Amino acid sequence: TVDIPQKIFKVARGHNATIPCKVTPQVGDVTLMVKWSAHTDVQGDPERRSGLEMGALYVRAQTAAFRVCRVSIARDVMLLCTALSRWPPLHLMAPSTPICKIVGVAEYGQNINLTCFSEKGTPKPIYKWQSHDVNNLPRANPPKTTDQNGILSLYNISKDTSGFYICTSTNEIRSAKCNLTLAVMQPSMNMASTFGILGAVAAAVIILGVIIFFCCCRKKNKPEEYAMGYVD
Repeated sequence: TVDIPQKIFKVARGHNATIPCKVTPQVGDVTLMVKWSAHTDVQGDPERRSGLEMGALYVRAQTAAFRVCRVSIARDVMLLCTALSRWPPLHLMAPSTPICKIVGVAEYGQNINLTCFSEKGTPKPIYKWQSHDVNNLPRANPPKTTDQNGILSLYNISKDTSGFYICTSTNEIRSAKCNLTLAVMQPSMNMASTFGILGAVAAAVIILGVIIFFCCCRKKNKPEEYAMGYVD
């Protein structure tokens, strides 16, 4: 009996694969010959791009094809059985290394997003975030955290949100990862607050100046008082 355990192989273009051909003789000590052939419309001999060892075929994925394993008795050159393995159309592609980014200001009380995206990958990759604390120990995501389509949304962040975050991009071919370090800082004085404080100080100075001005003018314009008396 001849069998290929896996009937359909999904391999990204340009990647390598091994197709096993399992042979079980029905008689005693015999010498068997194993031969692979490919049925494809691609020009050129596909066997030149493959190798055969112990019944397993090593191939480099270039296009869709049917691979056939034929086994015969060496002495009589007699075909015993044929097993078939099929390659689907090769539009498959492993995910490229994703890019991880922090969107937002990593300060206490802020809401931020951690984004993860692979530029390449067919079928479309699925993304999953994992969180580790500052000691690199795995931990659960904080409350209200959402993880959807490669976007990890963190709300009301604090010191405890700091740590290491790993994103895994996966499709049926393989997976790829990226990571980043999140350090949540104390809130800083932004420009709007700075201008607001400066404006308040300037207004106070102007008001004080007006008060001093009116006080001085009032004293200058006040009529002089003369002592009244009798002249001999």
